[in-house]
Amino acid sequence: RPVAGGGAGGLRDVRRGWGVLTGEGLSSMSVPLSQMWTVATYVLRQKLARRQRYPFVLMLEPLFRCNLACAGCGKIQYPAQILRKNLSVEKCLAGVEESGAPIVSIPGGEPLMYPDIDRLVAELVRRKKYVYLCTNAILLKEKLDLFTPSKYLSFSVHMDGLRDEHDEAVCRDGVYDQAVPAIRYPFFNPYTEQYEVAISRSDTLAISGEPVVADGSAADSTPARSGRAAASL
Repeated sequence: RPVAGGGAGGLRDVRRGWGVLTGEGLSSMSVPLSQMWTVATYVLRQKLARRQRYPFVLMLEPLFRCNLACAGCGKIQYPAQILRKNLSVEKCLAGVEESGAPIVSIPGGEPLMYPDIDRLVAELVRRKKYVYLCTNAILLKEKLDLFTPSKYLSFSVHMDGLRDEHDEAVCRDGVYDQAVPAIRYPFFNPYTEQYEVAISRSDTLAISGEPVVADGSAADSTPARSGRAAASL
């Protein structure tokens, strides 16, 4: 998962890989050792049980509702009576237990609009599932304090590029300017150590020691607290 470019203090350009964005800058990101061990032991158990097919990741969709109407998204095309529905936390957990997968991805819709998202995530973390919560970041800053930092929890933030590209892709002006401050927020909030914030796409840049985006706007210069946050591409 390469991170290309520059020496100390220089500009680094993330290209089609994963990178860790912290108060110290951007570096390559690998899967945590605890997650690697969990997956390895899970696979070993399946092999010993002579199972040929088994899930690695459960995609859990507790709702289809979203706060965006992106071009080409099929989920928002459902009738209103479907979009108003949510899975209960109990049904979500039943699906997780049935699948047995060690990793749970929560897309949407927009999962931060799910009324019980904090309870759902807490229950998944309690079961030691590695949770990737996918979000457009519009509600991230508002909702982040609902969650307890954990090595089992990551936020995956969808970005389609820089301001013009992203706003065009999501069919609404101003969404980029909402999302970027929300992405920066975990790095400087003293209550959010150990959160990982993932960013899709390759147009995110970092200057060593200071998280930025490719339009050159710098993040708050407050030092990051202990723990880590990550930006993954």
